[in-house]
Amino acid sequence: MSDPELLRSARVWIVVLGAPALPDGAASPALARRLDRARHLWQGEPDAAFLVLGAAVHNAAVESETMRNWLVLHGVPNARIWSEAETRSTRDQARLVAALTRKHAPARLFVVSDKTHLPRIRLLLRRAGVDKKRLALAGAAWPSLSAVAWQIPYEILNYAKDWGRTRLGWW
Repeated sequence: MSDPELLRSARVWIVVLGAPALPDGAASPALARRLDRARHLWQGEPDAAFLVLGAAVHNAAVESETMRNWLVLHGVPNARIWSEAETRSTRDQARLVAALTRKHAPARLFVVSDKTHLPRIRLLLRRAGVDKKRLALAGAAWPSLSAVAWQIPYEILNYAKDWGRTRLGWW
């Protein structure tokens, strides 16, 4: 994985964390909500760099490739998108974002995910060393009530697990 000029030159980054793509490579509803939120942020920051993160975790479709394709289809120039296809978890993505932030020092960092996911992302990014003064979390639109009903307990459980890992040094 190389760091192109895009990451060195962009002062604002819009980071979209992975979510499962559909098996045919199309964006799932959850991924489309994240991407739509990121696209709206970009309209206010047209010089921002997109960082799309995620491997093929849930099926053969690579999440970052699906995100790149969706963004280009919706008007984002391919040259504004940096993708990574190796991270397989939120924790991996937080570590990568922290390392890239230390290396390139963007002035502002928008991290986009589901609203139920944001508290855990904040915990992991802070633990990884991302400066809270540069960080802004942006939640995608709320999904259906049935989706939120399982997301909240899932995120509470994983927050507790990640909080414990950070306290015990299992980071």
